[in-house]
Amino acid sequence: FIKSVLDLGISNGLLVFGFHWGFICYYLFFKEFQIFFNTRIIFYILSFITILEGILVNTIVDAKSLPIYPLAEATTHFSSIWQRSYSFGGNASVTGVLIITLLTLLPFSKFRLFLASVVMAFSASASGVISFFIYLGLNLKKFWRWSYLILIFFVGIIFYFLILKFSGEIGYFSKLSIDYFTFLFNQKVGRAIDSINSMTFIQHLFGSLNAIDTGGDFSFVNFYRCHGISGLVIISYFIIRNLSSKNRLPILLMVLFTLHYHIIFSAPGQVILGYLLSLKKNKNLALNN
Repeated sequence: FIKSVLDLGISNGLLVFGFHWGFICYYLFFKEFQIFFNTRIIFYILSFITILEGILVNTIVDAKSLPIYPLAEATTHFSSIWQRSYSFGGNASVTGVLIITLLTLLPFSKFRLFLASVVMAFSASASGVISFFIYLGLNLKKFWRWSYLILIFFVGIIFYFLILKFSGEIGYFSKLSIDYFTFLFNQKVGRAIDSINSMTFIQHLFGSLNAIDTGGDFSFVNFYRCHGISGLVIISYFIIRNLSSKNRLPILLMVLFTLHYHIIFSAPGQVILGYLLSLKKNKNLALNN
């Protein structure tokens, strides 16, 4: 932080620290005041906000007029058939993954599962949908009736045919195809190679510390460009040191999908990550449910 300020100015230092390390402030806060994070209430509020926004942008509100959406010129972010809800995350993928992250912290509930599925429909994020199915897979034993499994099977079949029909027009339908995954993989590998090749030895060690390198959709590459190997070691140590049985799954989901978008570096993501890291291994801390 100090080097970033000295080399590029106070505003640059604050931007870089805030974007990549802001979760530490929330971690320190929630270490002392966990009572202020009520998982159940936050999950319901954020879910209803997302669903409400999804209803509005698909009926009476033009998404292009809302400040959390891209400029109207970014046509791929808008649809006249089914408009994605960007909601509290300012990004459909961030919103979808964080809803499932909160869901993993709560006792299993069919109502909350249904609510999360509605959120997935309105956020229309492939990352959110995949995290949702990961959650389902880990909780299959909770579906003690075959009828639920049969329902999930038929929903999967319907989903498959919707992908075939609307693959070029609606959010996650176009982003759950093999072609898109192949394109995304090649794009990210290419960007990672280009970034690595363009960095100096010192930048590989400590990063550029330049706020201009924080943006982009391959967030860990952006982080590496900013902070280098030393940054990766520090953040990995900090997260691993604070893992516990209470927070392992939600943190894993957040880190996994940060390979695509800035889940742990988004404003709500940093709040949630800070809270999760504050759940200590050796203390019998009850979640605020």
